[in-house]
Amino acid sequence: MVQKPAAQQQQDDAPDTSDVVMLRKRPAAVAEPPRRFETYAATKPGTIKRCFHGTRSACDLSRIEQTAELKPCGKSHCAACNICKTGFSVNLAKPTGTFGQGTYFTENLAKSQGFGCQARGPRGRPSDMSYLVLVCDVVAGRTCADAAQHVRALPAGYDSIGRTVGKTYMMHGAARFSGVRAEAARLATLMEELVVYRDDASVPRYLVLYTI
Repeated sequence: MVQKPAAQQQQDDAPDTSDVVMLRKRPAAVAEPPRRFETYAATKPGTIKRCFHGTRSACDLSRIEQTAELKPCGKSHCAACNICKTGFSVNLAKPTGTFGQGTYFTENLAKSQGFGCQARGPRGRPSDMSYLVLVCDVVAGRTCADAAQHVRALPAGYDSIGRTVGKTYMMHGAARFSGVRAEAARLATLMEELVVYRDDASVPRYLVLYTI
């Protein structure tokens, strides 16, 4: 199901990002998530975005660096393994999300890692801050951009709801872009939140475990 690439040389003071696994082509019995995604994506050409989704595991995914070949654990409450095996399910999403019951993604890694914080690092040390993030492809289609927070469902005529990084920073006063216009322009195009409301609009591609 997943396969770890060869270990890479790292500096001691750099984040440990060697634990990256690619979700390989699944056998026919569990091939439905990527198949249904490709079918839907073909109806919305040119709108696929590469996004992050922070999640957590209830199994030994945190020991991935000691395991050359890893398979889903099969536990019903292990979010990471269930997503890798069967894809995302809107029905399992909490209805209390900012934009209602949908699957939430972001192009901002810093935002996603807050949702993927593990209890301990891959070496078992409680002091390790370990994060589990899925790299996904998401069909944005026609996006209702920078929607007001009172929007709780997908507006008619749209395929997703999005809020840009630049808009979010300006709303909360977390950053001022004067003097860094080039960077501001780049950030303004990134989605702080991208929400889709159908299961075939997203598919996980890679699972990344890293420590800081």
